[in-house]
Amino acid sequence: NEEDLDALGKVLCKCILDDHPVGLRLGGAAIEIMLGVHERRSLRSVGSALDAMEEYDCLLAKGWRSLLKGGGPFDTLRTTDFDPTLEDTDITMENVASCILSGVKYRIEGQRTSSWSAIHRGLSHPVNLCLQLSGFSTDQLMVMIHGKSEISADDLLKSICWPGSDPQEAEEAGFHEAGMEKVPQYFRNVIEESLDKERRRQLLEWCASLSALPCDGIKQRIRLRLWKGTDETQLPFVRTCTKE
Repeated sequence: NEEDLDALGKVLCKCILDDHPVGLRLGGAAIEIMLGVHERRSLRSVGSALDAMEEYDCLLAKGWRSLLKGGGPFDTLRTTDFDPTLEDTDITMENVASCILSGVKYRIEGQRTSSWSAIHRGLSHPVNLCLQLSGFSTDQLMVMIHGKSEISADDLLKSICWPGSDPQEAEEAGFHEAGMEKVPQYFRNVIEESLDKERRRQLLEWCASLSALPCDGIKQRIRLRLWKGTDETQLPFVRTCTKE
């Protein structure tokens, strides 16, 4: 409902302000519609509109693209088959491209006008970022909102503050004590050699409550801590608010 979509817009606004990617996969056209720039980007021409349509209905986009390239047959088609708001006339070689463009706009935007308005309303509260965000390319906006979901070992290693790089950090972390010096290196080896991309993503989510990396990396890196008074029967735990 519109209340939920308004809340979604607020979440997106908060995530953008905090550089906290949502990991939610939104199509480029959806982001453009929320910012009001779709008419001059994805929906500017029939070709770019069909590219956008493939993210939502790939079979319909494929059929319309084939119709456009093949030049027919048009004898069973009417303009209203593409967009019911158009005047009901025959489809011809002269109007098929404009009808397909109208059809894409109707299905992506027109059928969901109230939903897009609710998301836009939430995205504009409490700060309207639409004007500032419209200056970014669609690819940049997608990275900003989605983050980097495929995380390499190097990405994950750079997201962690390693105690061995700073004596003070090592002391605060607790790994300076005898027998504990090699523990961070063991952990590093596990990340480098034993974790696949899904496990790396899960580790990031567990440590930092992030399902994807921000486009510029984590501002507050994950810090390792040795908790005293525990034994091998106790599992590690995390404080996501302080990333420890």
